[in-house]
Amino acid sequence: METRLRLHLRDARLPEPQVNAPIEDLYGEFVALGDLVYPEHRVVVEYDGGHHRTIEDQYNRDIDREYKIRSVGWELIRLNKSHLRNRAAVAKARVAAALDARACK
Repeated sequence: METRLRLHLRDARLPEPQVNAPIEDLYGEFVALGDLVYPEHRVVVEYDGGHHRTIEDQYNRDIDREYKIRSVGWELIRLNKSHLRNRAAVAKARVAAALDARACK
């Protein structure tokens, strides 16, 4: 599903994200791996499959991971299959807005 999401973002003419790329803090220290990563904007897009909500340990890890990523200044966009409906209109809009808000000037 991450690949499908990436292709939808490309079709929307959004920049190509890095896939399964490291997220680092301002000192270059590793924080986490992200599904789709825009390091120049400090934006990471995560696709959550069903197990992210049905497996309690996974859900708990996701909450802690989200806090860690946000605490070092990254924007995290969490998406699931509901956001890929209608040619991924919601997903594309959310990613575009985050990239626009964090555009390198």
